[in-house]
Amino acid sequence: MSSEESPGAGEGGQIVAGRAVVSVQGAYVLVHAQRLAEQLHSALETRAVIDQAIGVTMSLSGGTEAEALDQLRAVSQTRHQPLAVIARGIVDAASGWTRSRAR
Repeated sequence: MSSEESPGAGEGGQIVAGRAVVSVQGAYVLVHAQRLAEQLHSALETRAVIDQAIGVTMSLSGGTEAEALDQLRAVSQTRHQPLAVIARGIVDAASGWTRSRAR
């Protein structure tokens, strides 16, 4: 008996194929969402470090938040390093100062 003779004989294959497509699409969406979550987490961590570096710069220079950010950006451009790298260095140095003062 061929699929032409029996109505609905090919429908089972179409259902299975449809479910497979939905599964693949679901997996793609999940992977994309996980990557996005990782990127957002990284961005939040980077932003926190930059904010801390702005605070350190403000306390050392006595300037405003905008001035501190401008100073960090200028150093970043002069050294050809990302702002996050400059900020991490400042925060790490400030942490070292704090630890040495506590001793």
